[in-house]
Amino acid sequence: MMKTKSPMHVAIFDQLVSAGGVRRFTLAMLQSWLKLTRPDDYHFTLFWPQSDTAGISLDFPFEIDPRHLTVLQLPQLPPGEGIAWLAQHSHQFDLIYFPTTVGLLRSDQDLNLDAPCVVTLHDLAHEQTTAWGDKTPDVRRENRQWAHAADGIIFSSDYIRDESLRLYRMAPEKCHRVYLAPPLVTENPAGNEAQARLRAKYALPDRFLLSPGTAMVHKNPKVIIQAAGLLKQSGIHLPLVFIGPMVTNMIPGEQNPSVSAYHLEMQALINQFDLQLNRDIFVLGHVPDDELPVLYHAAAGVVTASFSEAGLSGPVLEGMWYRRPVICSALPQFVERLGADDSLALMFNPNDPHDLAATLARWLNNPAASAQRVARAAEFIRRRSWDDAAQDYLSVFNRVAAQAAPPARAETPPAITWGEAIFTFSGYSRLSRQTLTALDRAGVPLAVYPFARHEKFVAQLSADEIDFWNRVCNAKNPDGALVVFHPPVAWDKSDTYAYYRRRYAHLDAFVGVTMFETDRLPHGWAESCNQMDEVWVPSTFNRDTFARAGVDPAKLHVIPFGFDAANYNPDTVQPLPIPGKRGFTFLSVFQWNKRKGWDVLLRAYLQAFSAADDVCLVIRAYPDRIKEPPLQQRIDDYVRQLGYEPGQIPPIILLDEFVPEKEMPALYAAADTFVLPTRGEGWGIPYLEAMAMERPAIATRWSAHLDFMNDDNSYLIDIEGLAPVDADQTLENPFYTPDQQWAEPSVAHTAQLMRRVFDNPAEAKQKARRARHYILAEMNPARTVEWINQR
Repeated sequence: MMKTKSPMHVAIFDQLVSAGGVRRFTLAMLQSWLKLTRPDDYHFTLFWPQSDTAGISLDFPFEIDPRHLTVLQLPQLPPGEGIAWLAQHSHQFDLIYFPTTVGLLRSDQDLNLDAPCVVTLHDLAHEQTTAWGDKTPDVRRENRQWAHAADGIIFSSDYIRDESLRLYRMAPEKCHRVYLAPPLVTENPAGNEAQARLRAKYALPDRFLLSPGTAMVHKNPKVIIQAAGLLKQSGIHLPLVFIGPMVTNMIPGEQNPSVSAYHLEMQALINQFDLQLNRDIFVLGHVPDDELPVLYHAAAGVVTASFSEAGLSGPVLEGMWYRRPVICSALPQFVERLGADDSLALMFNPNDPHDLAATLARWLNNPAASAQRVARAAEFIRRRSWDDAAQDYLSVFNRVAAQAAPPARAETPPAITWGEAIFTFSGYSRLSRQTLTALDRAGVPLAVYPFARHEKFVAQLSADEIDFWNRVCNAKNPDGALVVFHPPVAWDKSDTYAYYRRRYAHLDAFVGVTMFETDRLPHGWAESCNQMDEVWVPSTFNRDTFARAGVDPAKLHVIPFGFDAANYNPDTVQPLPIPGKRGFTFLSVFQWNKRKGWDVLLRAYLQAFSAADDVCLVIRAYPDRIKEPPLQQRIDDYVRQLGYEPGQIPPIILLDEFVPEKEMPALYAAADTFVLPTRGEGWGIPYLEAMAMERPAIATRWSAHLDFMNDDNSYLIDIEGLAPVDADQTLENPFYTPDQQWAEPSVAHTAQLMRRVFDNPAEAKQKARRARHYILAEMNPARTVEWINQR
C-alpha cells in the first residue's frame, strides 16, 4: 500500500534546454511532480545548463525543497556528448528521464546507462519536414537511436505514437500516450492595467492576432504571413504579433548567422505584401514567461500553422485556457482531441494561405459563433490538468523501473483486507469483484469482509467462483491495510469509515474508496474521509470535487477501476434476442432515476426519429428506491406528456426483467450504439461495457467518465450548464440534496448525436474501434493493481 522502499531516484536530463515549449513543459512537470509526491517516495535530480538556447538564465517559478529536488548545473558539453557525460553518474538513479532527445547522442554511441530510461518524443518534424536544415538527417538518425534504445517512450498523441511505430518499428509495449494540458497557467493573470503596460511596452494595437512559436519550417509562420498579406489585399487589416525564438529573423533586412534561407523567404514575403513593421506585423521575439498570460489576454485570437506537433501544442492549449479564439492547422493530432467539426477551434490546411485567409475572415465575420466556440473550448481544456498528465508520467516511470528491476527483488505485496457488499448487483460490488480477482492473481494477500449478499446474485455463481469467494472471505490478515469500498456515511448518518476503523484497529493503514456524482459531497462525507489515511477515488473529477468539499488533497489518490473485458469480444459474442427489436438499435442501461437522464434520452430519441425510421431504443432499466408505478407506465405517461402517442412513435423496448451479469455482453452485442445522457457519474460502468464491446458510446460531456471518454473515442453531449439536483432524486436517495449541482445535458445535441451515428455508421465504427483498443490497453484490472501497488 504505502511505499516502504527508499525513495525512487529519478534523474531529469536536458543538455540543450529549448527556449520554447520544452523548457516550460519540463518546469510544469517538475512543479506537479513535487506537488503530487513526497520526499520519502521520490527524489528528483535535474541536470540543466546555466541558460536556455535563447541565452536566458534558467530559474524556477516555484519553491524548491532540497529533500525533494536537487538541481545540478551541467558543464559546457559539446552537442552529442551529453550521454557520455551522464553515463558515469547513471548508477545513482532508479530511472532517467529525457524531456527531449536533441543533441544528446552521437551516431557512433550506444545508450549505455546503468538505469532504465524514459524519453518523450515530441513530434516528427524531423521526419515530415526539413525543420533542422542541414542537421535534419542527424536529428532523424538520433531519434531512431532513441526509439530503439529507450526503455519507455512517451507520446502526446495517438497519431504520433502510431506514426512512430510505423517508422521506427519499436516494441509497442514500451510506447505510452499521455495527453498534455496547459502548462504553468494562472486563472486570472492579466487585468486592464497589466494589458495597458504591455501594449505601451511593445506599442501594440488594440486588436491583434497572436502567433506564438519558433520561426522554423515545421512551425510554418510563412503561411501566416501570406494569409495576412491576402487579407490586407482584400481590405481586411488584422495586425499580427509574432513571439518566440528566431522570429526576429523574419524582419526585412535582418542579418545574423542564424538567418536561414527560410527566414529570407519570409523577409521577401513581408516586402512583397507591403506588410509594415509595427503596423501590420509586430515581431517581439522571446518574451518573459510572466508576459505570456498578459499577451494571451490582450490578443483577439491565437493562430498556429504548424506542419507537425507532438499533440495539442502550447499555443492551442494556452489559447483555449485563456479563452481566446484558436485558429490552427488541421493536423491529425489536433483533430484527435478537438474533432474536425470546428466546435472547439477553427482549422485550416497549413499548406494553403488562401484557406487560412478565408478561415480568418470567417472567424471575424461571426463573433457570436466564435464566442460559443471559445466557451466550449475553455470548458474542454479544463477537464484535464497538468497534474493529471504528471501523474500519468509517474505511472510510466514506475512501470519502466519495475520492469527493469531484478526478479530477485520481488517481495510479497502488503496484505489487504477489503470491505464491500461484494455479492450484490451494484456497481460498487462489481468493481470490487473485478479488482479483488486481479489483486489475487497478482499475489496480494487478501481477506474480504462482505457487508451484504443478494441471494439471487449468489445463485448465479459458478462452483469455481464460490470456491474463490469462500477462500478470500474466510481469510484473516494480521496486518496490512483496510480498504473500505463504501460511502463514508450511511443514510442514517452513521460514520461507516469510523466503524470499520474501530473493527479493524489492529491493521496498519486505513483507506476509504468511494465516489459521488454531483459537484459537491453529502453532509459529513468530507469529515469522515479526513479520518482515513488515504481516500481513493476512480476519477480526476472526484479528486477535484472531494478536495473542493474539504477532503485533504494530500489524502486523495486517483485509482481508476479497470474493466474486465474478457467476455466482451465483439467477434464471438452472439447478440441477445430481444423481442420487437428492429433496424438500428440504440441501447441504454441504467437505474431509473433523474440522475441517469431518462427524460433527456426519451425527448432526444423522439426528436431525432419518427415511426418511419428503421430504428428502435432498447432500455434495460430497473427501479430505484421508488418501485411504483411500473416503469412501462412511467415511459408511456412521459411520452404522452411530450405530446406523442405511445403507439405512433419509433419503438421503445423496455427490458425490466433481470439480465444476468454473464449475459450483459450479449445485450451490448445486440445494439448498434449505446446512449446514456447522464447528469453525473461516479465512474460509468455501462460506458466501459459498451466500449469494450466495440459499440459507439454517446455520453454527457461532464463528470467521471471523461477520464476514459473523449471526442476521439466517443460522442460527447454538450451540457447547458449545471443545475440544482432535482427533488425527485432526493426522494430516491437522501445523499442528493438541492444544494448540489449536476449537469444538464442538451436534449438537442443528444438528438443530433443519435442522428449522426444513425446516418454515419462507418464513422461511428471507427470511434468504437478506438474505444475498445483504449479500454483493453489502459483500463484493465491489471492496471488497477499497478495503481494500487504504487500506494
